[in-house]
Amino acid sequence: MKFWGACVIAFTGILVGVSIFALQPTQHPIEDTDGISVSPSGKKIAFRTISDRSATSLPKWLYRFFGYRRDNVEVRTWVYSFDKKVSRQVIDKQPKFQLVWSRDGSKIFCSTGNLKTRTQKLSQIDVTHLTTKDIAEASGLYFVVHYRFNANGEYFCKNSALVGSLKVHELRSNASFEIAKRIDSSEWCWSDDGKRVFYVKKSDDGHSVELCETSLGTRTERVFFMTAVRSKKTSTFISNITESPDGRQLGFHLNSWFHVVDIETLSVSKLFQCEHFYACFDWNDSGICYLDRVAGNRHSRARLLIYDPVLHESRVVARGPIQDAKWLNANQIVTKYAEKFIVSFDVATGRATTLFDPTNVTNADEVVDQPIVPTTVVKELSAPHEVVEHTIPKTVANPIAVSNTTTPQPQIHHGSENSPVRSLDEMLTFFPSKYPQGDWSPADLDVEDCWFTSEDDIKLHGWYCRHPEARAVVLFAHGNAGNLSGRAPVLRILRDRLKLSVLIFDYRGYGRSEGTPTVKGVLLDARAARDWLAEREQIAPTQILLLGRSIGGGVMVDLAATDGARGLILESTFTSLRDVAEEMYPKPLVRLVMRNKLNSHDAIADYKGPLLVSHGDADSIIPFSHGQKLFDSANEPKTFVKLDGTDHNDPQTEDYYKVLNQFIDSLQ
Repeated sequence: MKFWGACVIAFTGILVGVSIFALQPTQHPIEDTDGISVSPSGKKIAFRTISDRSATSLPKWLYRFFGYRRDNVEVRTWVYSFDKKVSRQVIDKQPKFQLVWSRDGSKIFCSTGNLKTRTQKLSQIDVTHLTTKDIAEASGLYFVVHYRFNANGEYFCKNSALVGSLKVHELRSNASFEIAKRIDSSEWCWSDDGKRVFYVKKSDDGHSVELCETSLGTRTERVFFMTAVRSKKTSTFISNITESPDGRQLGFHLNSWFHVVDIETLSVSKLFQCEHFYACFDWNDSGICYLDRVAGNRHSRARLLIYDPVLHESRVVARGPIQDAKWLNANQIVTKYAEKFIVSFDVATGRATTLFDPTNVTNADEVVDQPIVPTTVVKELSAPHEVVEHTIPKTVANPIAVSNTTTPQPQIHHGSENSPVRSLDEMLTFFPSKYPQGDWSPADLDVEDCWFTSEDDIKLHGWYCRHPEARAVVLFAHGNAGNLSGRAPVLRILRDRLKLSVLIFDYRGYGRSEGTPTVKGVLLDARAARDWLAEREQIAPTQILLLGRSIGGGVMVDLAATDGARGLILESTFTSLRDVAEEMYPKPLVRLVMRNKLNSHDAIADYKGPLLVSHGDADSIIPFSHGQKLFDSANEPKTFVKLDGTDHNDPQTEDYYKVLNQFIDSLQ
């Protein structure tokens, strides 16, 4: 007994000793960088860093065993000066929200929240002395009530997410007045001159969403744009409001497109397509910089682009884990990179320079100057020669400018009542967008709506783009996300540049097609589309050129291997669905869940005809090796195109279209 008692005492002593030593806070690592704000002169930037003061040398499960809570967060506001190449910090233990520079660049306005006391302090930071002064205090949970200052810090707006009420408060008179109700909790901002507020709200009848403005002088509301609400569950899909440099236009994101409304005439135009809903947009005289995140990528990979309103095209500046892009000046864009770093990009060369490296800073408990030596980012980020073409801006009907009535929408069928139940792997494979999501009236593209029925009696929809002197007739199967309306730029290239007649169709459950997508179903859909096209052009089905992208490639391989084709074109296609899943999840789990293989690797050996395979070596969704294995398994004649530096959802390169043109010539 004495022996075991001694063991218990010794073990307890060891645990106590380890806890006392290990639970002592170590250096406070910076876990996140956020809130980038550029001064009016463009010579300074402000941003926040968040550190965990409870960081210890013990693993999380062990300090939780001792009842230790990791809720001690430290927030620092940094001011980086490009003149002095130095970053200075202001320490505050409370979370800070939007940082707003005063017009003269001498102050920064912000709000800090305290969850325990349910209060917010509205503060200003003196940039020269880095001192913080509280100028007001407000009550309400800080994640429920949002505060934003105007350019001079004389007014601030507060919005309650619970009741959707937007109010303006004047600090000098300590008076408030309400602007609007039923507004979106995040879609509102101040004008650059600080005299107007732009916001998104629901109409009085609840049937539409409105983009509005209220002037502080007149306190009257003006509606710029109105769009119909899709359903009762939809709050709003207008986002990312931004003002043009001259103050004459207002930009916003709607249905995967960046729109512009003229404040005087109320005419609305589509400028460019951007699929990512949370993309940020910043507008200056050099153009609009924005982020278009790669769909389906779990590693936050994004493209940084600049839209030129004169040339009507976007140019890719860089790729990588980029967030929160803002113009610094006419030649540079400052961004948040890899969650923690502050990086600037040269818009001409795409060269990246690290402005703030959190791994090299000190965690002082007083205001300090932190010297920073700008360094070039080692990772390859630049892509200054890649151009994303856009159509000439298309005018959009604006009910506010035309009339007080909205155009009735056509009746849409959203699927059969007897749609089959999908398996778990199919639910994780297909991500359809139903009509009216997308641009269904593409500019400079004449399309013929076509309808046909599958073998199992599902009504399907497609677009036929016919060329009067077509070199070939093409059946195009798109990827697993969105619908055919998002492929208009590709259709223009195939029809106008390559002189092809193209039928693109939506799988069941996509766009205007009925039903629910399944692997077996989409194979039947492709056959129905090919039969319609063959009858339309009065040719044999085997004389149709098959083009498939991503999962559409797997569909086209099955069709070509079974029935033959004039030629087969595969873009970023997998060897099998199971192989793709095993790249992301444990193999035993995949084999347990995965019932539908869609094995293109084995099926392609049965196809005997001309083949063109293309794949990007930077594909983050379907690895480059899939394209190589498919090509190796195929019969001659065959051609392989390696797309250097191209990710899965990036547009095809000019080199690819040159090879595609040669491939079509070889079929004549």
